[in-house]
Amino acid sequence: MLTLVIWGIAYAITIRRASPRWKIASLLIIFVVGLLVSLIGRAGERGAYADRARGDMRDTAAILKQVTEAGDAVPKEVRSGEGPMSRMSAAVLNSVLAERHAFERDAERAGAAQVLSFEGLTRTSPVLDRCAGLDSLAETARANGRRVSQHFAAARAIGDEASRKGEVPARAIDSFMEGAMSAKPTYERQWQVNAEIMVEGAGICRTLARRQWSMSNGRVMFEQDRDLQDVNARQGRIRSYVAEQESVNARSRAQAKGPIEELSRAGQR
Repeated sequence: MLTLVIWGIAYAITIRRASPRWKIASLLIIFVVGLLVSLIGRAGERGAYADRARGDMRDTAAILKQVTEAGDAVPKEVRSGEGPMSRMSAAVLNSVLAERHAFERDAERAGAAQVLSFEGLTRTSPVLDRCAGLDSLAETARANGRRVSQHFAAARAIGDEASRKGEVPARAIDSFMEGAMSAKPTYERQWQVNAEIMVEGAGICRTLARRQWSMSNGRVMFEQDRDLQDVNARQGRIRSYVAEQESVNARSRAQAKGPIEELSRAGQR
C-alpha cells in the first residue's frame, strides 16, 4: 500500500472558504481602485451636481462597506441608493453575487469540498459516481468569467440613461467604466482559477472512483503508485491555485480600504 496523508479539516475549510470572498474582493478593485477616487475629485465641479454626487458617493461607500465587512457572511444582494453610481455599482455586484452563490450551491451539490479534502470520504461515497459534476462546474466557472462584459454593459446602460436625464456628467460615467474595465483581466483570471481547481478535482474524483484505495487512521492508502502520484500532483496544483486566490483577496482588501473611507468622507462634505 502507498500512503497519501490527508490534508484534513483545515484544508476542507480552506477549500470551502477560498472562493466566496476573492470574487467580492476582485470586484472591489473594479469599484474602488482607480475608479471612485476619480469621482471624488469631480464631485464639486458643478453646484447642482455636487449635492447629488455627495449622496451618491455616500450610498456607494455604504454598498462597498457592506460587502467588505461581511466576512464569511457574503450577502445575497446589496441595495443601491438613488444615485446613478450606486445603482451602477449595485447592478454589477448583484450580478456577480448571484453567480457566486449559484456556483457555491452547485459545488455543494456536486460534493466538491468532500472530493478536494477527502473529509468523510469512503470508497462507497456516492460523490465518486458523479465526477462529471465537477467538469460541469469548471465550465460554469469559465462561463462566469466570460460574462463580465455583460455585467459592465448593464451598468453602462444605467449610467448612460442617467446621463441623458442630466443626473450625472457623461465624463463621470466614462471614468467609472474605464476603471471597471481595467480590472477585467484580474476578474476573468479568478474565475479561470476556480475552473482549474474543479478540473483537478474531477481528476482526483476519477482516480478515487476506481476504488483502489482505502482509508486507515486518517490516511489514504493507494494500491497503485500511479494513483498516488496523480493525486499528489493534482493536490499540489490546487494548493497553488488557492494560494493565488488568497493573495488576490488580501491585496484587493488592502487596496480597497483607503478609497472606500475617502469616498465615505467625500459623501459627508
